[in-house]
Order: sequence, then structure tokens, then C-alpha cells
Amino acid sequence: MKNIYTEETALKNSSWMFTKVNAIGFCIALFVLGLFALLLQKPDFSEVEKRELAKIPTPTVETVFSARFMKDFTAWYADTFPWRDSFITTGHMIEDTRGIRPDDVKVYEGKAPSASADPVVKPSEETSRPEEPRRRPQRVPVVQPEQPEISQPEAVVPEEPKPDHIEVVPPSDEDDVGYLMDNGIFVFGDRAVNLFGGSQRMADFYASTLNSYVEELDSSVQTYNIVVPCSAEFYLPMRYRSRSADQWDNISYIYSQLDERIKTVDAYNALAAHADEYIYFRTDHHWTALGAYYAYEVFCKEAGFTPVPLSDMEARTREGFLGTFYTQTGDQKLQQNPDSLTYYIPDVEYQSYMRLKDQPDSLTRMPGIWGEMASMTNSYSIFLYGDFPMEKIVTENQNGRKIVVVKESYGNAFVPFLLSHYEEIYVVDQRYFQTSLMDLIKENGITDLLFINNIFAANTAYHINHIDAMKHQVWQPPETSEQTNE
Repeated sequence: MKNIYTEETALKNSSWMFTKVNAIGFCIALFVLGLFALLLQKPDFSEVEKRELAKIPTPTVETVFSARFMKDFTAWYADTFPWRDSFITTGHMIEDTRGIRPDDVKVYEGKAPSASADPVVKPSEETSRPEEPRRRPQRVPVVQPEQPEISQPEAVVPEEPKPDHIEVVPPSDEDDVGYLMDNGIFVFGDRAVNLFGGSQRMADFYASTLNSYVEELDSSVQTYNIVVPCSAEFYLPMRYRSRSADQWDNISYIYSQLDERIKTVDAYNALAAHADEYIYFRTDHHWTALGAYYAYEVFCKEAGFTPVPLSDMEARTREGFLGTFYTQTGDQKLQQNPDSLTYYIPDVEYQSYMRLKDQPDSLTRMPGIWGEMASMTNSYSIFLYGDFPMEKIVTENQNGRKIVVVKESYGNAFVPFLLSHYEEIYVVDQRYFQTSLMDLIKENGITDLLFINNIFAANTAYHINHIDAMKHQVWQPPETSEQTNE
């Protein structure tokens, strides 16, 4: 009995000691890893999520005693943890192996992207935005104001005949097995698309906002508008077409509500005629430079220019582009079928400048408009280096034509084609521009004003509010830390 008791006691002691050593070792490993993560150089931008990461907070008496400092510090520590992008990618791979894709739509949990999210080559500080975007009274009567914003607009026949509509034949149902994320991304095969909702109320708001510009501008400035359809209109399989609103109806309705002094550019039919070509990326929500070129051809017709043939431009291609659809879904079929990105360089001498955040009176000289150092997942930022408050391009042309292009990221692939036709090009991002657009137009002798937006932006209050607010906005210097603490 004594021996048995001794052996049991020894076994229990040994087990307790083993558990204690494991616990101590685990705590030491956690401490070392935590310290290691704290001391390593911290990234400031996530290539996978395409966003700026949290900044380390500065302690103040107010933030320390209110516990806000520790909350912000914890957020910074977690956001900049080493190899975080690799962990996220691995998580996507594990999630993608769960189950199989049945022959119907499968709903996965997803995070809706920010309305302002678009990549840049080298992210600058977060651009300030109005806390509560201003919204002007609508000049066009609202039809069915109770209609939710995601509803499909009613078909409205404009007063003047609209262009012939090229009917797009959706892909067949064969091999169209896919899944839908709750942020509106539909993945099927090796392609993803954004499902479109839109609303007549937002279309009215967009049109009335653009109309307000021509009401203030004199006849020396010609205004143009391009609403660009997105890829779901041309590539969503027949079985799922009812899940996405008709983009042709929405665009033609917007055009019918615009002031007659605004020239409309029919990018829809230009793209529909080439839907079997590589005009949209499969892993990213943007159009390709080829798609932008077909819209440029139609713009030239409206603006009185002769488009430059693609064969007269230098073409460069980058392979292995995995865009926003991939980074937001982690879909392995998209990863296995990356895009290629081709851009075309016009044979024009030019100089380019950039206005940075909170520097309304200065321009920074740039080496060009091609951000060729962009990372693979950020490849779309090759166009214009990404999105900044304003970029100015001065060319060798001497024809008296100067243009302001108001855009979101879809305009980036379009602008380079304008180098062949204008003396000066001012590229204004409606989300980040901080001064008065009307002053910019008047002070620089602008002859042409172009609004170019993808159909989602033209139906989103976030973008429309910014287009409206920038008309006469006044730059406000950012508050200093001393002012904040007062």
C-alpha cells in the first residue's frame, strides 16, 4: 500500500509539475512574442485589405485618464501585428476549404467595403472629410421618395431619343456555380462582380447636383458627364441576372435628367460592343485601360477630338494582379487566376504635379503619372499613382483647351488618354479635394469640365454629397493637438 501511495503521489506531483512548466513556458512565449511584435518595425498600410492601418496614439492627460489612450493603443497594436496580412490570407484559404460550392448561391459572411476605399501607391495621411456631408435640396422632383435606395429605378423614356441600346447576352448557366457575399460581391468561376442596386432617388440627386454646376458656370465652360457601367451588367450569368438591377435603365434615366447644356458620353454602348474583350478585371472592381479607351473614343466624338489609336501608344503589361475582389473574399479560384494589367502611354511630353492633403497652396512635382512601383495587389494604382486631392498635368499641346476631371478611381485609367488633347489637365478626386472647385475652374481658364463616375458612385449619397460640397468649399486647417486638448 505504501508503494502504491508513493507512486500515485509521485505521478500527481509529476503531472502538476509538467502542467506548471507548460503554463510558465506558454506565458514566457506569449511575453516574448508580444514584445517582439511591439519592437518590430510597424507597417502603415495593408496590401491585403487595401487600407491605412491604425496610427500609434499620442498620450495626453485627457486620453490617459479617460482610458481612450489604451483603447487606441490596443487597436494600433492589433492592426500592425507582424505578418497580419499573411494570417488574413491563410484564414481565407482555410475558410475556402469548408464544404463545396453547390449548384446554387451560397451566402458567406463578408465585410462591406468603405464607399471611399481605393488604393494608392504610397498612402498619405487619412484625408479629412466632412463629419456630416452637406446635401443640397433636390431641384428635380423626387419620384416615389419612400422607395428604398437599393431598389431598381423605373424605366423612364427621355424627351430626346436615347442611343440605340446594345442588348448584352448574359453568359449561359453552364459552369456558373457561384456564391454571394453579403457585401454584394458575387463570385463564380474565376471572376467576381459587384451586384448593382441603385435607385431613382439617388439618380435624381446625382443629376441635380451636376445641373447645379452648369447653372453657375458661363457658356465658356463645356460640361460633360460619363457614368460607367460595372462588370455585372455584362458578365453576371443568366440565372442570377435578377439579383442585379438594370444598369442601362439607370444610366439612361440619369442622362435624361441632366441639363441640356451637359454633354453625355455613352460609355455603356461603347463597352457593350466590346463585352467579349478584356475590358474589366476579374479579380478587381475596376475597368481595364482597354475598357477606358473605348469610353475615351466616345468622349472624343463629343469633345471634337480625333482619338489616338492604341497602336500609336506604348503598351506595358504587369502580370499577377489580384485586386479588391480577391482581397475582400480570399477566394482561391480568383487567386489561381490573377489578372494582367496593361496600360498605354501616349507619345506626349508633359510635366505632372500633385497636391497633397492639407497643402492647398502648393504642388509637388512628380516624375510622371505612372506609379510603376505599385505592389502586385495594388497594381491599379499604376494609373496616376492612385487617388490624391488633385493632380495637375501640363502637356506640350498648344490649343487653348484645359480640362478639370472630377472622378473617383474609375477615372484614373481614363485620364492618361487625355494627354494627347489638352494643354492642362486638372484631376480632382471628389472624395479628397479640399478647396473650391468653382474657384479652380475660374482661376485657371478651364474650358472643359468632366464628371466621370462608375454607376455605384453615381447612385451613392457619399459621393454625390462630396461632389456637391466641393463646389464652394473652404479649406479648414486641421486642428493641432494643443487645440484639441483645450
